[in-house]
Amino acid sequence: MSAPMPVFAQISANIPTSLVLSIALGLLAFSLLVLFAKRYKRCPSNRLLVIYGKTGQGAAKVIHGGAAFVWPLIQAHEFLPLDPFVVPIDLSSALSQENIRVSVPTTVTVAVSTETGVMENAAVRLLGLPTNSIRDKAEDIILGQMRAVIATMRIEEINQDRQAFMIKVYEAVTTELEKIGLAVINTNIKDIEDAAARVRQSPHDYVKVALTDIDGLLRGKFMHRDKFLSALEDGFGFCDVVLGWDINDQLYDNCAYTGWHTGF
Repeated sequence: MSAPMPVFAQISANIPTSLVLSIALGLLAFSLLVLFAKRYKRCPSNRLLVIYGKTGQGAAKVIHGGAAFVWPLIQAHEFLPLDPFVVPIDLSSALSQENIRVSVPTTVTVAVSTETGVMENAAVRLLGLPTNSIRDKAEDIILGQMRAVIATMRIEEINQDRQAFMIKVYEAVTTELEKIGLAVINTNIKDIEDAAARVRQSPHDYVKVALTDIDGLLRGKFMHRDKFLSALEDGFGFCDVVLGWDINDQLYDNCAYTGWHTGF
């Protein structure tokens, strides 16, 4: 007499193979749907979606205002915020074309660019950096470019045509900031103050001008303010004796540039 079949074996034997396959395929489809939902990343309008790894598009694939599937294992993603931030620029003692020192306190508002070709630079240069670090990078670039622009212009040009000065600054700064993926939103030059303006506003009648000798000692003399203002335009003489003696005012021997032979 044969033993009775277990209950589960009887149930299994009664389930059609097609049903088993249907259930398996359904579970597989559900798993794939869940995976797709988890790996399909939507990009908000105020962020950049950066997909890196094996993208087939260089170092990273950058998306703004869309969505993309991020493949597991071979790809990962991060977001870059597009929130604007202000970079305060305390530019002082920048030399103009005539070697007059100029102070130009400025604020520049920048943000990560959404322009194709530039936002890829942001993905390479800025991804993962805190805002303070990005601000520091922007500040260094802006300071350097403003000094370079001021060095090509005369004081009269800067003061008489502020708009032209701002355009030059904007163009120079924009070109360099785009290299790290940033865009200029606004430039606000608060004021422009040169050395002459400071002297005119000062209640003092004399100005001390100086240069350093070869020992690094500051050698100076007092000039009347009127003569100093004139010297800013026409220049002035300074005895070369300061380059021929030491810190104790003792003459150097065998000095070729200056000495008794030049009649100082």
